[in-house]
Amino acid sequence: NGGSAISEVAFFGALIVIMLPISPVCHVHYFVFALPLVMALLADAWEQHGFPQLGAGLSVVFVVNILAHVLTALPVSDRFKEFGATLFATLLLWAAGLRLLHCRAARLEISQLA
Repeated sequence: NGGSAISEVAFFGALIVIMLPISPVCHVHYFVFALPLVMALLADAWEQHGFPQLGAGLSVVFVVNILAHVLTALPVSDRFKEFGATLFATLLLWAAGLRLLHCRAARLEISQLA
């Protein structure tokens, strides 16, 4: 991992997120446990780009995640719930977390070589 607090929170958050779909019972409100990963992604983006900016890729991940959760919360959204929209959106978030860990480890390795 990257050896920093952001990397440690991202790693822990990714572990929490991947435990959600493999637990015997997974309710929609359990996805609040993705917040440590979200905060690590935000902290890394703000470290790279400055405070209010996220970057296009991370913005898309967040918008998809928010839309999936909002759509499944609507009373007429049984198809979204049956399809597992929140799960797939959260797995997209998990993939972004894995990418963050990979990129931070690569940056650390490059900085140690220099």
